[in-house]
Amino acid sequence: VQDLHLCTLDFRGSSLTELAANYHNTKNSQVRCKFVEKAQARVKNIAETFYWKINGLVELDELISSGNLGVLQAIESYDPLRFLKIEPHLDIRVRGAILDGLRGVDFLTRGFRKKLDVMKKFEDGLRSGMTLFTS
Repeated sequence: VQDLHLCTLDFRGSSLTELAANYHNTKNSQVRCKFVEKAQARVKNIAETFYWKINGLVELDELISSGNLGVLQAIESYDPLRFLKIEPHLDIRVRGAILDGLRGVDFLTRGFRKKLDVMKKFEDGLRSGMTLFTS
C-alpha cells in the first residue's frame, strides 16, 4: 500500500538529491525510475563531452547507455549521511561508467595507450622544435 501511495506522488519539483534520499529510505522502484529520468540531461551532457573528446569514435547513444549504468550505481550507493548532494557523486559514477565502457571496446591496454600518448607528445615536441629551425 505504501508503494502505491508513492507511485501516485508527483515528483516534478523534487531535486535529484531529494529523490536519491527518498530512494535510500524506501527502495521504491518508482522513485528510482524518476531519478534516472531526471538525471538524463546530466548523463547526456557528460556523454557529449566524451563524444567530442574521442572525435565520435563511439556513438553517442553507446556513451549515454554506459552513463546510465553509472546513474544506477550512484543511486544504489548513495548515502545521505556521507554525501550532502548527490550531483557530484552522480557525475563521478557516470564518468567512470563511460570510461569503463570505452575501455571495454578499446583493443589496446591502458599501459600501451599511455606509452602511445608519451610517444605522441614526444613527436609533437620534436615537430614544434623543428619549426623553430626552419624559419
